[in-house]
Amino acid sequence: MKYYDYIITGAGAAGLMLAYRLANDSFFDQKSILILDPIERIADDKTWSFWEDGKGEWDNLVSKSWNSVIFANSISKLKIPLDSYRYKMIHSKDFYHEVWSVIRSKSNIKFLKQEIVKLVSNNKYVEVHTHRSKFKASKVFNSIPNSENYTKQNKYPVLKQHFVGWFIKSDSCSFDSSAATFMDFDIPQEGNTRFMYILPFNNNEALVEYTLFSKNY
Repeated sequence: MKYYDYIITGAGAAGLMLAYRLANDSFFDQKSILILDPIERIADDKTWSFWEDGKGEWDNLVSKSWNSVIFANSISKLKIPLDSYRYKMIHSKDFYHEVWSVIRSKSNIKFLKQEIVKLVSNNKYVEVHTHRSKFKASKVFNSIPNSENYTKQNKYPVLKQHFVGWFIKSDSCSFDSSAATFMDFDIPQEGNTRFMYILPFNNNEALVEYTLFSKNY
């Protein structure tokens, strides 16, 4: 069973950002690090947006930012300035390219396309079982959610977020490019919490998402 100092299970945003941090810290240059995920993500398959006060570490990857946000319903519409904050958006392909280029520059970090089956821990180390191999490490950082932690309990209500989005281009000026529409509730609610989320890139292009929270899976 191959031993590593650290194993990262899951190579999504959380796992890759951790690996990126380890790769950029010379303290870990002599540590063996393994990243496990059945998929190597490099495509432009999503966007991430976040709040930040002033300049930030990822500004070179930010494709668009907004200095105001909009909240609306059927009777009112509020455009709220963010003062020193900005709502920033990053395309996943740019994030993947940045972090993978740093991670791959480190000979002590290895990535394997393997699906994690289970984790087994004891007082000394953690075993990671995949569909084809077994590994062990002194520390394992797991970013793979276990839905049973939520579905097999009755103490708290569980709501699932559903959303679908489109990149839209109109022939006319349809959007206020200075503001991100964070929540527009002016749509039928149908017994759920539903809203539109709009990130305009300019006056006629935007990412438009329909979002709802429901107990239904």
